[in-house]
Amino acid sequence: MDTVREIDLREAAAWLGISERTVRRRLHRGELEGRQVPTAQGPAWRIRLDTLPPSSNGHDTGRADSAALVDALRVVADQQQQLRDQTYQLLQLAGQVGYLQGQVEQLRALPAPTPHQSAQGGHQGASVAGVAVDVLAKPLTPPRKAWWRFW
Repeated sequence: MDTVREIDLREAAAWLGISERTVRRRLHRGELEGRQVPTAQGPAWRIRLDTLPPSSNGHDTGRADSAALVDALRVVADQQQQLRDQTYQLLQLAGQVGYLQGQVEQLRALPAPTPHQSAQGGHQGASVAGVAVDVLAKPLTPPRKAWWRFW
């Protein structure tokens, strides 16, 4: 004996993804097969599960939706991992920048060599015609005269 599974009006509406009122209209038009059964609260509709259209079957599309959701979750997890990796790289680079900034500040804090130290061999960059050129020395500027001595 082949048993036919029946579901109530609310389950059929959820199964099809439509309202209960639309299920009732379809039953009255003959688009769905069902029967009314007596209950203590009055007659209730029972809809045959095998007559529900497969194209509008909410459970079949639910499986496809869940597969799409699983794929989307995988993409999100991959993106989160890439974000964590890039954050780690950013923190490493920020540490290196901080270290190099400290080195620059230490170099700036060193006293500038005097011309006397340059002639003795400290920080000589090049020698042009026997004259020592200091790489770190400022270019020579003529001394400024006081404004009252221009006459």
